[in-house]
Amino acid sequence: MSPDVQSAAIMRMANAGATIGTRFGISCELLYDWRNPGGPGSAQLFVEHFPRYAKIYNSHKAQQAPSAGGSR
Repeated sequence: MSPDVQSAAIMRMANAGATIGTRFGISCELLYDWRNPGGPGSAQLFVEHFPRYAKIYNSHKAQQAPSAGGSR
């Protein structure tokens, strides 16, 4: 398979009415809401397989952690 063959196949599917998406986008749509019971497990899979998502997830997690000095 070459990039040209892949592009042609994607265009044929789109022209036939298929909705084209990425693995990440489709996974998010299937999960729908991170508060679902599968949310934490899905987040861990995303962290393991999508390095860019891992950066966002870890940054968010660090912001949510209680500060060491407590509140004033």
